[in-house]
Amino acid sequence: MHEAERLAALRRYDVLDTSPEAAFDRIVRLARQFFEVPIALISFVDADRQWFKARIGMELSETPRAIAFCNTAIQGGDICQVPDATRDPRFAENPLVLGEPRLRFYAGAPLLTPEGHALGTLCILDAKPRPPLDAAQAQSLRDLAAAVMAQLELRHQLAAREAEMARAALRERLLRSVAETPTFRDAIEAAMTALREDTHGVLCLVFRLAPDGHHLQMIGAQDQSGVADPSHLARLRALPLTADNTAAGAAIRQDRQIVIRDVQAEPEAGLPDAPFAAACGLVSMIVTPLSIGAERYCLSLGFGAERQDLEAMAERLREAAVTLRPLLRRLRDAEETALFRRMVEASSEPVVISHTRRDAAPGSEGAGLMIRYVNAAFLQQSGFREEEVLGQPVAMLTHADADPEARRLVQAAIQAGHPLRQQILHRKRDGSPYWVELNISPLVDETGWHTHWMAIQRDITEQRAAEAALSASEAAFRDLFHLHPAPMWVYDKETLAFLEVNEATLTAYGWTREQFLGMTVLDLPTEADRAKVLSAARQLGDRLRVTGPWPARTASGEIRQVQILSRLIDFRGRRCALAVVWDLTERLRAEAAVRELAEELDATFQSISDGLCTLDHDWKITSINSEAERLLRRQAGALPGRTFWDCFPDMVGSEVERNFRAAVAQHETRRFIHHLRQIDTWFDITAYPARNGLTIYFRDITAEHRREERLRLLEVAASKLNDIILITEAEPILPPGPRTLFVNQAFERLTGYATEEIIGISPRFLQGPKTSRAELDRIHAALAAWRPIRAELLNYRKDGSEFWLELDIVPVADGLGHFTHWVAVQRDITERKRAQLQLEQQAALLDQARDAILVRGIDHRIQYWNRSAEGLYGWTAEEAAGRSVLDLLYDDPGPFLHANEQVLAQGEWSGQIEQRRKDGSRLVVDGAWTLVRDAEGRPRAILAVNTNITERLELEQKLRQSQRLEAIGQLTGGVAHDFNNLLTVILGNSEMLAESLEHDAELRQMAEMNIAAAERGSALTSRMLAFSRRQALDPKVIDVNGLLAGLHQMLHRTLGGHIEVEIEPAEDLWTALIDPPQLENAVLNLCINARDAMPKGGRLVIETANVQLDAAYAEAEGEVTPGDYVLIAVSDTGTGMTPEVVARAFEPFFTTKDVGQGSGLGLSMVFGFMKQSGGHVKIYSEPGLGTSVKVYVPRAGRSQLRFDPGAGAEAPRGGTEKLLVVEDDPLVRDHVAGQLRELGYRVVIAGHAAAALEALRLRDDFDLLLTDVVMPGGMNGHALAQEALRIRPGLRVLYTTGYTEDGIVHDGRLDPDVLLLKKPYRRRDLAEKVRQALDAVRPGPAAPPPARHDG
Repeated sequence: MHEAERLAALRRYDVLDTSPEAAFDRIVRLARQFFEVPIALISFVDADRQWFKARIGMELSETPRAIAFCNTAIQGGDICQVPDATRDPRFAENPLVLGEPRLRFYAGAPLLTPEGHALGTLCILDAKPRPPLDAAQAQSLRDLAAAVMAQLELRHQLAAREAEMARAALRERLLRSVAETPTFRDAIEAAMTALREDTHGVLCLVFRLAPDGHHLQMIGAQDQSGVADPSHLARLRALPLTADNTAAGAAIRQDRQIVIRDVQAEPEAGLPDAPFAAACGLVSMIVTPLSIGAERYCLSLGFGAERQDLEAMAERLREAAVTLRPLLRRLRDAEETALFRRMVEASSEPVVISHTRRDAAPGSEGAGLMIRYVNAAFLQQSGFREEEVLGQPVAMLTHADADPEARRLVQAAIQAGHPLRQQILHRKRDGSPYWVELNISPLVDETGWHTHWMAIQRDITEQRAAEAALSASEAAFRDLFHLHPAPMWVYDKETLAFLEVNEATLTAYGWTREQFLGMTVLDLPTEADRAKVLSAARQLGDRLRVTGPWPARTASGEIRQVQILSRLIDFRGRRCALAVVWDLTERLRAEAAVRELAEELDATFQSISDGLCTLDHDWKITSINSEAERLLRRQAGALPGRTFWDCFPDMVGSEVERNFRAAVAQHETRRFIHHLRQIDTWFDITAYPARNGLTIYFRDITAEHRREERLRLLEVAASKLNDIILITEAEPILPPGPRTLFVNQAFERLTGYATEEIIGISPRFLQGPKTSRAELDRIHAALAAWRPIRAELLNYRKDGSEFWLELDIVPVADGLGHFTHWVAVQRDITERKRAQLQLEQQAALLDQARDAILVRGIDHRIQYWNRSAEGLYGWTAEEAAGRSVLDLLYDDPGPFLHANEQVLAQGEWSGQIEQRRKDGSRLVVDGAWTLVRDAEGRPRAILAVNTNITERLELEQKLRQSQRLEAIGQLTGGVAHDFNNLLTVILGNSEMLAESLEHDAELRQMAEMNIAAAERGSALTSRMLAFSRRQALDPKVIDVNGLLAGLHQMLHRTLGGHIEVEIEPAEDLWTALIDPPQLENAVLNLCINARDAMPKGGRLVIETANVQLDAAYAEAEGEVTPGDYVLIAVSDTGTGMTPEVVARAFEPFFTTKDVGQGSGLGLSMVFGFMKQSGGHVKIYSEPGLGTSVKVYVPRAGRSQLRFDPGAGAEAPRGGTEKLLVVEDDPLVRDHVAGQLRELGYRVVIAGHAAAALEALRLRDDFDLLLTDVVMPGGMNGHALAQEALRIRPGLRVLYTTGYTEDGIVHDGRLDPDVLLLKKPYRRRDLAEKVRQALDAVRPGPAAPPPARHDG
């Protein structure tokens, strides 16, 4: 069954939320009476609820669908029965079962439509369990359900009939109201009134799509009083209503009806005046499109809150639109016809309408057209009266002297049925002629027949006279035009087509007149200039305008440059342009040649790379090039015309003036060097005498001057340096080597050789027997490749002593890039090499140390890094050298900086500090740092000796944790025994109280509260024992996937609907060895924590997988045994945890929840349980991304038997066997004895082991020993059982305890074949365990097993 189809069927019956009806009430009364039940209902199941149409014995009118019994009943095709809801897993947790009305029995028959859709049920209910209905009762329930459906069908048919009658009444009223109105607008108002009153609408609006296809026009509005408030309507009409921003526009544009259920909440409503809607009480709206011919309308009807059946109203409005459309179209057509007649009457153009006379002879003038209508403009034009022309042939209007050809053309157009424009001579009433331009057009009906002709005749008598006068004027103009010597043409202003050209144009351009008249003005200019010519032509007016020059193309392809004088004229009855053309080609060519020559001279002058200027005899600057202006720092054009001395007053009286005047006076060239201080520039100046004055050539030599000065300084500086500077030729590279060209004085001081002894020979003569051959080869390779090289070389002085030099050798190239010389700077490093040798010897000793030893400068940069530091941190000495120790080893600089300050202040520091390895892992070192000072006592470096104590600290932490758990375990164990004894009594007595107070709800609730409190105390004790690893586990071989599947439904109920729970079981999952109830409890704890981390909802995923944990992982995690595990991963999408919270998550009583929201024992219980079970647990979490807790459960051995969770599930039962109960606590002893006696057992009690052994010796008919494990007096329960088996072989033993010691539990697990009943327990638990012990195979007569000792 498809849910959507079922809900649609329910909607069709329109029964939900309706008032009670007697017919349905009678059926539920009959059902209650017949079946003798307190509750009977007719229920309909909606999408998210069940609603009761008729009910008896039930206060609720509806319930959520999720808890509805009927929701289950409609899934099947027949009666659904629940004899006892508390025993049915589908309904045991249902709020209607657990709370009021505490339902126990349910039987419901589905209400089936003819199509088979179950709409709901007829159901009977009881607060007490009842046996299932017999066949007769079941059939009666089906018959009553069928009666309900019959009544529902009848109700549906009556409602449909009433709706059809209402629609018919509305159609009749619309037809009558529209038919009785004279105008279209009145019809709209009448239709609005009818629709609003029929549907009880609050507001009715009619919109029309404006001719622009975008805006909306409001043409009608009514509210409940019939006439909407004019001020509101005016405001609505003023709003920018469009087809895009309103629901009305959407309905028109999409041609579909739109139903809006809430005009305030739905944006599609598009109601532009919200206050108006609120004032009218408008809640919902239906917008219906209404097309009338080509015009598009829509009807918008608004309703108040009481109108709920919007679908029915929408259907009624659609039918109304169908009814109104043809009525309104006919009314609109009639209005348009009247409008057209008024338009013709008001027209200033004479109009004549004629029709064809059927009896007219073919070919007669006018083809039998008779005048049917003339307007007032025609009567005024012709002088006729209307009665004189109506019914007369149209030929009476034509003058006798009319042109026969014009008559023929009119007659031919009429016969062919074609429209025509023709000038013809007509006559007035007095017989006088007048010219008209006749425009005639046929009028065709829907069959294609030419029924009428319409003629518009415009009086053109004066126009004809003006044209005749113009013809004479044009003849004179034509003679002047064609005889003019300059090219002239006339072209149409709009089309730009040539209308006339003169003879001069034909001669100048080479085209014939016929070719010209087929061209436009745009055919003459080049492609690039056509847009400009077009723009100039468009801007032409009545005044003369000169444009150009323009490039114009001739017939031969030659381009001529022309200038055009033009203006607008009237030519042949249209606006045209007259143009006179002047050819400027030759003149422009001459002007271009002159400009080109001047530009070449100026370019030559300006292209000179140095400054150049000319002076006349008055010392005025006549010309100056741009380079001169740039060199003199002057703006372009600022110097010409001014005297040289005014421009440069500082040169008056200088060597510049003296040389310039000497050049002029002596007529000789003068060249000199001058420093212009104003701009700090050196110039090389040459003055040439000329015929008109003086030509000055100058160039900037500042760089050359400074270079020479630098060379002089370098020579002096080089001679004073302590380092050797040596320059050789570039080649040869091979022996004997390049010759030395220069050495400074330092060469003589360091080597003992004089300068003249080295000049001209290779410096290689300084090398000797200990000079490194490898270093020489490296230098030779660099020189051969023309690369710079730095090297250290042992050389020999003139006296034969050794000394070390550090060489920097660099090749020097000339301007072409050819290497010409080698320059070497050589430093004496003899003392440094000796110190370096000593340091290397010391470093070799430090490398033998186990601790990391490093030396860093005061700037924190590493200077030394021994081999132990390499092994500890992962960086080699080469990688660490020169890097900041702060960047290399520390994430948090605070502790380092604090320790560094202490070293600098006190000279030393020692303590623990956290550092980082190269792989990102963290470590803790015990550091001893010492400040190293130079000879003058200033801080020079810091020596650090760091010992890795990370593993030691981890072991200490684990030891403290183990000691803490041991202490808590001892405390918990001591408390658990006595506490669980108390809880056993409280829980048992409360359980008996609750059962005995079944009819006193208030006292029963208090007893149940005692039970819940006792169970919470038991859970708290269990969790404390779990995290301290002191609980007794009973591991079984289980299928983890099956266990999780059994938890799935409980998780859905526990976590709530806002959490999406998904279980992803792995295929071929190994079996696991674990205590099943404790594992369920652990998984539930993890899921509850995940739920609390997702307060707004989220996704919880539980996954399983087979995993292997290797030795490396086990060593890294600690307390993990390598091997095979079954993984359970619980992941959520919650808030996540910070690393600090994750580190403490397993600590007991640690919680991040608010007070009262958590005990802080959940995760610690899971951790302790898994460790006690030989497993492992790990948390992965990031803030904002969620958390994943991975639980590793030990894999079961292949030979171990799988645990069957269904075993022992039968109802507990008692017996008549004889039991010996040993319990030191008198309250517990009396309580358990009483419960066992109620179960039918014969019970003997003992307060300690000695009394129990005495009873065993006296009697031999005991079937079971039920003993506490922890008892005073030196003999615990395990020792008592061993002695009892020795006295009575085959005696069955059942242990009970609130806390187990090592008597029956070893390695956290129960000994094989040991049965244990954990305190506190309920009566059902006691009965099951006793029965299990008694029904077990009786032990043989063999001796009791020896006691275990775990040494």
